Amino acid sequence: GKLTYHFSETDISDLLKEVTERFSEQLRLAGNSVIIRSQNTVHAICDRYRTEQVITNLISNAIKYAPGSLIEISIEDGADQICIHVTDHGPG
Repeated sequence: GKLTYHFSETDISDLLKEVTERFSEQLRLAGNSVIIRSQNTVHAICDRYRTEQVITNLISNAIKYAPGSLIEISIEDGADQICIHVTDHGPG
């Protein structure tokens, strides 16, 4: 009950690209490459800031625990949900 949410229409594809671009230097230094697989636009009604936090954590963990590997990010747009998959090819 302590978190507040601010829901708005958000293009998840654009959000993924923005977050990934912010990590470009860390990705380069860690030797990671990234592939984003998504439809042109995937819209959701969500709290953009909270969704960005989740995506940031997933990409950060992939860089930390799988340096030098490919990071694959994909979006599945279902009837009533959107799934974001972040896959690294590290040892874990």
